[in-house]
Amino acid sequence: MMAKQAVDQVAFTIHRLLGFQGHQFQSGPENPIRADVVVIDEFSMVDVPLAWHLFRSIDPEKTAILLVGDHNQLPPSVPATSCVTLSKQASSLASYWIRSYVRQAF
Repeated sequence: MMAKQAVDQVAFTIHRLLGFQGHQFQSGPENPIRADVVVIDEFSMVDVPLAWHLFRSIDPEKTAILLVGDHNQLPPSVPATSCVTLSKQASSLASYWIRSYVRQAF
């Protein structure tokens, strides 16, 4: 099921959400993302610089963030965030491990 179908909301790539303009992002601390919740799927594939821009663009007082990723996934070809490292080092994060899942074919 696609995100838009599941929650009746528009889904974006991270770059589009942040307003990437080729060399800079429109969103940031001075212009944060306006949302109640931001869900990032495949977070284990997000590289470190993009994650940094993403987190700088979210006001934690106004926006919750849900990071979804597979800690057993093959590593990306660029330095990326580690779901396991992030969940262990960020004491304010709640972490949940899915024990079983069903993949949907489209």
